[in-house]
Amino acid sequence: VTQLRDGKPIPGATVTIKNLTTGLTRTTTVRDNGTWNFAVLPLGNYEVKAEAAGFEPKIEQTTVAASVATEVYLILGVA
Repeated sequence: VTQLRDGKPIPGATVTIKNLTTGLTRTTTVRDNGTWNFAVLPLGNYEVKAEAAGFEPKIEQTTVAASVATEVYLILGVA
């Protein structure tokens, strides 16, 4: 998760992932380098939301498939 204006990471931002079929929801915190991850998610379609104080939330949709790492880049603009 990075800032729109300068590309710097937003450590401490919250990322929530929700399976659009089952409603399974998990939340994690962004690390100092801007990365985050969820291990062992069921296959399917997901909504991914990033939030941080002072920034507009960002929502993306993605698909988790078998044997493939899924990457989602979330860039937040200032609120």
